[in-house]
Amino acid sequence: MSTKPELIQTAIFNKLSAAPPLAGVIWRSRLRPIPENKASAIVMRPGTVGEPDLIVLGQYRWVLNLAIEFYGRGDVPDSITDPIIEAAFTRIAADRTLGGICDDILPGRREWDFESRDTDLVVAILELNIEFTTSEATL
Repeated sequence: MSTKPELIQTAIFNKLSAAPPLAGVIWRSRLRPIPENKASAIVMRPGTVGEPDLIVLGQYRWVLNLAIEFYGRGDVPDSITDPIIEAAFTRIAADRTLGGICDDILPGRREWDFESRDTDLVVAILELNIEFTTSEATL
C-alpha cells in the first residue's frame, strides 16, 4: 500500500503523461540533464507535506506542496513553456480530486528562471497545493 502523497503524485504524473504529449520528455523526477535535442520537458518535484490539522476525530487534513517544472529551449524559451503550463494545469484541474484521492488542488506560486549554464533553456515552476485527508492510522 502507498501513502496518499505517493498516490497523488502518480495520478498527476499519469495526467501529464497522457496522450497527446505535452512536452518532449516528461519525468516523475529528474536524474539527468534535459536532452539538448528536446525543445521542452516537464519534471515533477515532490515537495513538502506540512503538519496535519485534526479536522474531526480520527481524520487529519494535510497539504502536499508539489512543484512541476516546465523547461523550454529556443530563442524565446519562455514563450515555449507558457502554453505547456496552461495545457498541463487544464488536465490536472479537470478533476481536482484526482478521482477522489485528494480533496482539492489549488495553484500556487509560479516562478521563472534561466539555467545558468544553458542560456537558451528556461524553467518555469508551478507549485500546486494539494489538500487531502487520511485517517489517524495512515499517512
